[in-house]
Amino acid sequence: MRIIDFAVRNFLSLRDTGPVVLDPAITVLLGKNEHGKTNLLRALKAFDRDARYTVDELCRYSNIRSDVDSARVSPAEVAVASARFELNDEDRALIGEVYADRKKIGTITVTKYLDNHYDFQVGGMTLKAVESRFEEALAHHGPGLREAASTLLGQLEAHAERYEPFRESLPAARELLSAFADQLTELRWETIEHFPETAANIRVTITGLPNQDQPIVDTVAHGLDLLDERVNDFLLAAALSPPADWQLVQLLPRFVYFDDVNVLEDQVAINESLSNRAAHPTLNNLAELAGLDVGRLSGQDSFRRQEATGRASAVITGLVNDSWRQNKVEVSIHADGDDLVMVVRDEDGGHDRPSERSKGFQWYLGFYINFQAGSTGEFKNTVLLLDDPGVYLHASGQKDLLRTIDTLSKNNQFVIATHSPFLIDRDHLERIRIVEKLNERRGTIVKAKWYESQSDAFAPIRAALGMTLADSLALKKRNVVVEGIDDFYIVSGMNRVCQRLKKPFLDGRATSLLPAGGADNVPFWMAILSKERLGAVALLDEDTAGRRARKRMVDDLGVPEDVILTLKGYRAEGMDVEIEDLVEANSYYEAFVRAYRAFFEEQKVPLPELTSLSDSASRIHPYVDYFKSHKLGNFDKTAVANEFMCLCDAPDCSNLVTESDTFGNLFEAIGSALTKAR
Repeated sequence: MRIIDFAVRNFLSLRDTGPVVLDPAITVLLGKNEHGKTNLLRALKAFDRDARYTVDELCRYSNIRSDVDSARVSPAEVAVASARFELNDEDRALIGEVYADRKKIGTITVTKYLDNHYDFQVGGMTLKAVESRFEEALAHHGPGLREAASTLLGQLEAHAERYEPFRESLPAARELLSAFADQLTELRWETIEHFPETAANIRVTITGLPNQDQPIVDTVAHGLDLLDERVNDFLLAAALSPPADWQLVQLLPRFVYFDDVNVLEDQVAINESLSNRAAHPTLNNLAELAGLDVGRLSGQDSFRRQEATGRASAVITGLVNDSWRQNKVEVSIHADGDDLVMVVRDEDGGHDRPSERSKGFQWYLGFYINFQAGSTGEFKNTVLLLDDPGVYLHASGQKDLLRTIDTLSKNNQFVIATHSPFLIDRDHLERIRIVEKLNERRGTIVKAKWYESQSDAFAPIRAALGMTLADSLALKKRNVVVEGIDDFYIVSGMNRVCQRLKKPFLDGRATSLLPAGGADNVPFWMAILSKERLGAVALLDEDTAGRRARKRMVDDLGVPEDVILTLKGYRAEGMDVEIEDLVEANSYYEAFVRAYRAFFEEQKVPLPELTSLSDSASRIHPYVDYFKSHKLGNFDKTAVANEFMCLCDAPDCSNLVTESDTFGNLFEAIGSALTKAR
């Protein structure tokens, strides 16, 4: 179950965000300090079924706090967060068990209120989860339960003063009844099923206390009967059988917030790691990832211990090095007597305890171990909320972190608040949301169309794209945005050919070519260049992706149609056209041979003939199909485009005359469009 979108109201700086669409995998929140990124994560954190919204968190930019304090508005009427969830087949099956007539629905909408009850919209039916019913029962019956336990304890203390042999039994009674009162404070709907067992244990334990005379026996019997009566009244009021609507709450993802991670310790006693697992999460998660059974180490001889820890060290080292690209490291686990000892070695000869490594490496190692272990375990079906992750990491380390998060997002949904351009995937700019705080009466808002935000709000995006300065050497007053690096190679090469053959070309002194990393990114580049007040023209393939990008620029971004060029018209009407289709078959084949000759020699198979790679419908598809049918892996059109650019720089370019006519017409059209670009 993943969030499609959510909205937050009445929470800290978030008066009303409106719907915020989340990416199915990773959403990146950008914005200046004190504009509400952390508040947004905290609002989602409190949406979790084990978390609570409180009156102190009510929005400071509205009158809602005074309305609640004065009882003009009930907490049960104050909606704080709503989320719309997409259901998978497993979710639908579980909902079908609760509501048979709703098992085919695709989404559910859930709202959580200030009193922490949930409302559900399930296939047009509104339900109210009854956690509030449980809380009302606890508020009503809790004082009576505490009074019954306290009264019984007081009577037993009086008997201990009267009857000395019973004094030895009193501490056990005091501990048990005090723990019962403490449990009432921590009691939640999710744990109520264990409450009758607790009450039954009190009866068994106190009835069995030694050294009781008859007055004590009578007091115990009367006191326990009263306690049982009040326990039964509470359970009846709280409805011990979970109602169907509360079962829906159990289906919701968990929401877990992180502003730091637990780092790997240098040394831990084996018995301590087993008896107090909660205090050593990173060590235990490392053992789980590495397949190390810590519990068996104590009973093994030295050889078996070294064998087990050596095997585990090799596994965890391989896993870490798959994601950490800064330098090769070896993470070793040793059993030294009754302790587990951690050591990190590197290729430069370093041999350190984890705490002696850089803070950045400590943070990354802790993050990797805990999240990798949890992604299919405790974090399964979880929305992970990361607040400024990786602040101790070098830029290249943050890129490693982004790759790791991308891998983990296959099982989890991430929402990340950051200022770092290195946690922005330039190939997935659609993941970005800008968080801005407006004037006091409006509070924080969230913009999916980040290109409409204040220019300083998306400075990290410009940095991620290598566009840190408007007058950068990579940018000029006239810019042509092409889809990818292969387009860049082919257009650049043919531009130089056209210049040498006296055909229309683009003057490189005034015009730059910018590869966007895919057709879907072209609209974002055009938006940023517009913000920078730089003239830009988009050049798109005439295919599904190109048409989609063109529509988005026109419909969503308001980009003038006369600065969006496609390759439509460069082939027969109705045919898709990619930049490679403007290259003649012989020329493209020559570039292919240059790019792949060594590969085919290594595979000990002959190069295919040009005749087997010709197709009037597409220049590339025959190559792609040939590689697939002959099980040669993926065809690398970028490598071929690069070789074609090298062909364009050959002293004799007379064999590219036909292409120069085609590209000359294209450059003439681009030049005309650039005069209209603003």
